[in-house]
Amino acid sequence: MTPHPATRGSPSAATLPELPPGAPAVVVAVTAAGALAGRLQELGVVPGAEVTLLRTGPPLLLATRDARFALRAEEANAILVAET
Repeated sequence: MTPHPATRGSPSAATLPELPPGAPAVVVAVTAAGALAGRLQELGVVPGAEVTLLRTGPPLLLATRDARFALRAEEANAILVAET
């Protein structure tokens, strides 16, 4: 994965679509604002949460501890992750 410039201090972080399907990861940061930020927070996509990209889409299919849901590529780009 290529480091994302918004992840100061986390050289292994990348956007969610760069994650290999099926690989577990931890959310490093969420750069979304407004309604999208609130929606992601309600779904458990917050820094420190474990996530898995199930399908690269379109749309992308993401699994968290308690939910599975689809995201558009532009929404998924707002989620920065580090493989575990």
